[in-house]
Amino acid sequence: MSYRCKCGIMLDKPWMERAHRCIYREMQRESRNFWKKFMIVECILITFVVIAYLLGI
Repeated sequence: MSYRCKCGIMLDKPWMERAHRCIYREMQRESRNFWKKFMIVECILITFVVIAYLLGI
């Protein structure tokens, strides 16, 4: 099944990529300050996941 996100684009790729692209499109419409905050939070989350993976959790 295809998934239609708020930005109205049909995406048939895995859930994470769908969500990531949808969020990316949505955030581009928001203010740049909010976009920068989102990028910082995303980088922290990615770093945490990588550390957890390396520790074998």
